[in-house]
Amino acid sequence: MKISYSKNDAGGLTATIDSGPYEETVNLLTSEAVRIDQVFADHSKDEALGLMVSALCYLLDRTAKENPKMHTEGSYNTFNCVAHWQGFIKSLWSAEDGQTPQVGQRGSFTIDCKGYQIRVDYKPRFTALVGGLPVDHFEFRHSRDGEPMPISETGYRSEFVYRDKLENMTVREYAESYAAENATVDMNKYNQLSLF
Repeated sequence: MKISYSKNDAGGLTATIDSGPYEETVNLLTSEAVRIDQVFADHSKDEALGLMVSALCYLLDRTAKENPKMHTEGSYNTFNCVAHWQGFIKSLWSAEDGQTPQVGQRGSFTIDCKGYQIRVDYKPRFTALVGGLPVDHFEFRHSRDGEPMPISETGYRSEFVYRDKLENMTVREYAESYAAENATVDMNKYNQLSLF
């Protein structure tokens, strides 16, 4: 089987593949998308690589929709849109849970902010390229869901970051720096015991 790319009218890429058995086609497209996505993480300013990964995810979705019986009976039956395929591709080379991911690699880890444990979920290239740069997403959650933390009274905070902000630091260093700079919640009012 051979994968081909061509420019489309929207300025992106369209991927096509010679037809083959459904599972074999999906496995080939998935492994190719992971391979290119890993290269894209290292060369994040090469927009063509990002377009190739997106084109493969669209082709995966189209392949599933063209083979509904095979899709619903197969191991990928929970993927019903392009976003599901994109998340799946990223999950295939995510950092181990608790390990700090590389820039461009999805992962979850814990940081300390003023004595509070905060869970950080890092999702690279969460949105399309903006001005030639990918936009990454950091989610900060209190380790006990819904409880206040130094950077949010609700226990959740979201931050979108242009990739170039991560050029001179690790993902963990950025998360710790962001939390330290935004730790403005007065935690004393939540930790004070009531007398009555």
